[in-house]
Amino acid sequence: MTPDHARKVNLSATFLRTYFATDGGGLVPNDAEVVDLTDGNFLLADAVTGMLANVRGQSFDEVLDQLPERDEQVPADDAATPMWATTIDQMKFVHGTGGRPKPEASSAYDLPTAFRSSFNLAVALVVEFAGQAGQQPTDVATMLAGGAAGEM
Repeated sequence: MTPDHARKVNLSATFLRTYFATDGGGLVPNDAEVVDLTDGNFLLADAVTGMLANVRGQSFDEVLDQLPERDEQVPADDAATPMWATTIDQMKFVHGTGGRPKPEASSAYDLPTAFRSSFNLAVALVVEFAGQAGQQPTDVATMLAGGAAGEM
């Protein structure tokens, strides 16, 4: 993981930890954070999907295919529509290409939708991993933030 990727994962995991600790209470990232959080959410999702695949003895794609759909409604913006199937497809592509987004990704997503979709995916995976490990999602997010901080 590059230091910049680690910084983005740390930002994402820290945001998630706060989200879980406050039961989602009023968290709204500022405009400057949204791009890095979106990238960080996908990077974090890639790592957690890999961890779940390892623990379950499944493939990366199998974990994503079996992941329960979530919509956290962050941001609570009508323009930010959740796109679960597209997000799962994007995550599979990003993983398979070593981090390169799909070429049409920029035309498929506006920034609020990209953030909301990446956030829903990150939340779903952290909740799933926490359940698998018998931990609280806040604890998993703290572990991920600490791991990323060590890579910066």
